[in-house]
Amino acid sequence: MSTGALREAIIHFELYRLLKDCLDSGGFSVPCQVDVEPERLAGGRSVDLVLICRERGTCLSVIEVKGRSRGELIIYDEAVEEQARRYAEHLKAPYYIITNGVILRLFRYPCECVGNYYFQLSKTCVRQFLADFFSLYTGEKTDLNLRRAPSPSEIEKLTNALIQSIIEALEEISKNPSFRLETKIARETKNYYLSAGDLRRVFRLGIPLKDSREANTCVTIELNEMRRKLSEEDLKELLRNLSQIPGFEWITGINLKRRFVWKYMVYHKRVDVEKVKKELAMWFISLLTK
Repeated sequence: MSTGALREAIIHFELYRLLKDCLDSGGFSVPCQVDVEPERLAGGRSVDLVLICRERGTCLSVIEVKGRSRGELIIYDEAVEEQARRYAEHLKAPYYIITNGVILRLFRYPCECVGNYYFQLSKTCVRQFLADFFSLYTGEKTDLNLRRAPSPSEIEKLTNALIQSIIEALEEISKNPSFRLETKIARETKNYYLSAGDLRRVFRLGIPLKDSREANTCVTIELNEMRRKLSEEDLKELLRNLSQIPGFEWITGINLKRRFVWKYMVYHKRVDVEKVKKELAMWFISLLTK
């Protein structure tokens, strides 16, 4: 199931369905019968999901769900962590979880991060998570067997490396008289606009000035400008080529009828900075030769 831009309610429903199905199927090594309960009240607000012991009515963990349409880094936001921690405190839960259906963050109350993990809304992954979590809860394990995802500091480092390579490619290509690079501040975001020949502001890189994990660096491709000059086949070829550059894989499968396409710049793997700079500069040049 793809969750590229899913709203919170969709992820919430699918995760509840999968947890309920796996728990009802049984087969876990856990000291009590566990169920999942949606929208449980805690301090005047409702918790998205709660893992509870049916016999005792005690809470094992609260689960806070966030949608990716609000920004991919929102699950790393300190305010979200504090919200989940307060829910755990109110319900006396020893663990609390934050997930957007792609990454799962597990905490031990009051504020110990057990780990950040890649996660999938699939029965196989949810069942693996539950088996590992129950072993963690009973003290048999100290970690989950899910693949580790980057920590907030690691994401920041990897993302900054990619952003810097894009900036350097923009600055290098702007030395060519056929290009024009503008920088402007708008709504606390520093924007880099690149015009190529008569294609005005065809590429934009927006970097937030505020230090906030909710404020994401964003790349925008102006499709209307490109359609004005290019045939549909040429446009498709250009975008295919762009999607092969590290950090731009998200371009694949975009809707060409839109005015523009954009993507939050959140990168979860190491980049070859020099390769990105070289290939992106070559792609900018290709805008003039179509």
